[in-house]
This record gives sequence, C-alpha cells and structure tokens, in this order.
Amino acid sequence: MNNFWNKNNLACRKVWLYLKVLHQHNKVFKDTGKLKMKDLQFWNDLSSPELREQQAKMMAHQFDNMFRSFDKAKYEEGSSLETAVEQLKSILTDENKTVADLAEAADNNYFFLGEDLDEEN
Repeated sequence: MNNFWNKNNLACRKVWLYLKVLHQHNKVFKDTGKLKMKDLQFWNDLSSPELREQQAKMMAHQFDNMFRSFDKAKYEEGSSLETAVEQLKSILTDENKTVADLAEAADNNYFFLGEDLDEEN
C-alpha cells in the first residue's frame, strides 16, 4: 500500500472528504487510504473501458472544481487543468490504485490554501 496517507496532509483529508460527499465510500479516514478504485461506488466491473474512462474523467473534473472552488487550491508549478485531470483520471481508471494514490496525485498537482510551503511527504 502507498504510505502517503496521512491525516495531517490536506490533500489526503480533502480526497477523503470529497469521496465521502460524492457517496463513494462510508469509511473513517484511517480506513480509506487503502481502498482500491474498484472498491469505490462508481466502479462497475461491467462497464466498458470507454465508459469507465468517461466516468473517471467526470469525477476528476469534479475534484478539480471542488479543490479550486471550495479549497481555493491553485495548480502546482508545472501542473494545469489538463495535467491534473489526466493524472487523477489515470488513477481512477486503474482498479488496483488506492485512495492514497489518488490523494498523492492531488497533492502533486494542487497547492491547497493553508498548505505549508515546506510540507514534505
């Protein structure tokens, strides 16, 4: 499992919260990081790869909107809407990636309001 999951990391807390708000899980924070994409509610084993990609892209855009609108997050240097959405989507479409992996991608692409400039993983 990805060791990135940490309650003190804003990206982890935001990904946990927004997945909960979007009814993707009902777990407490400590148990969510290890959840795989295939364990989230949006995942459907019967979906075609094309449909799953569309759903993942839509969810990635929802994350982008929530991060930037609610959290006043900015893109990290070198990131952009396209880069961030693509990286989130690539994790959301990989059944074995975890919520911790998703949070790490969010952390790599967004600078959250209140995030320490010197914060390290």
